[in-house]
Amino acid sequence: TSGNPAVVATGSDGQVLTSAGADAVPAFEAAAAGGKVLQVVSAVDGDQTVISSTSYTSTTQDLAITPTLSTSKILVLYNGHYSCNSTSGSENQQTIVTVYRGVTDLGRGDGTGFHYNYVQSGYNSFTFSVSFLDEPETTSATTYGIYAKMLYTTNAMRFNPGGNATFTLLEIGA
Repeated sequence: TSGNPAVVATGSDGQVLTSAGADAVPAFEAAAAGGKVLQVVSAVDGDQTVISSTSYTSTTQDLAITPTLSTSKILVLYNGHYSCNSTSGSENQQTIVTVYRGVTDLGRGDGTGFHYNYVQSGYNSFTFSVSFLDEPETTSATTYGIYAKMLYTTNAMRFNPGGNATFTLLEIGA
């Protein structure tokens, strides 16, 4: 009854304590399935790429994973850095970074990718992160890549100057 201590049996390995609601004695039950990390693929990239195109261009920072289940989700984690110098006067620096799965842009549908930056003038350096949960629905090798573009061709970005960008893919069981 409410307010009085209850005696609860001992659970076994893999069980969790659950509540049946107010005035009910809690019980041990099997843990819910799914949500487990099935595999991790990670890399530290030291390559630098200069990008001045107004079309998405590969930064050469790619990572592949082969999901074990077609129902798995892939958690994409990326931490990177780029620098740029806006010298064009009225056409100020605007940079956009996104993630591709194969040839598919996974960024927001408005064209601003996962990271959009506007800088008025001078030399600038930016650190950014991307985290995204993807559902590729495949057991085939799947490559994720970081792509970037400039809004104006009169500017350029140095993607990953100095190296040490980290790229991690985690397969999460459904």
